[in-house]
Amino acid sequence: MSRPPVTLVGIRTGRPGDLPLSPTGGRSSTADRLRLLLRLSVSEFDEMFPNRVNVEDRRRGRQLFRTLRGVVFVLGREAWRCLGMIDTEFFDCVYFPDRDTVYVLLPHPSGRNLMLNDRRVGVRMAHVLRQMPERYVAADTRGGGRDY
Repeated sequence: MSRPPVTLVGIRTGRPGDLPLSPTGGRSSTADRLRLLLRLSVSEFDEMFPNRVNVEDRRRGRQLFRTLRGVVFVLGREAWRCLGMIDTEFFDCVYFPDRDTVYVLLPHPSGRNLMLNDRRVGVRMAHVLRQMPERYVAADTRGGGRDY
């Protein structure tokens, strides 16, 4: 089985028309902080996460929610709530078998999020981002549903 679609969902904070979660090679944007956490170049980040979207409100978030498939990494609680998801802990997964989609809530990699000052949280976040798509495929090839 091939790698499932992987999507990053963030909260829209930029100017209208800005590309969502686009790394610049700097250090200050959400995408760049995530890229640095994963120790990726800009091109490697683009390859790893070809599908990136931002939500700005609950109405648009619910529309987006219905269209996403595969593994969806949601950056922060605000974006999570915009999608209409129930509160859960960071790193928890919510699976929707009717759409074969798993949503994973991750801490938002903003400069204001002190959670990521804890090296263990950063290591865990990098591990989840790198391993979840492979776990998704492995669970599907074993049969009997997903095992997250």
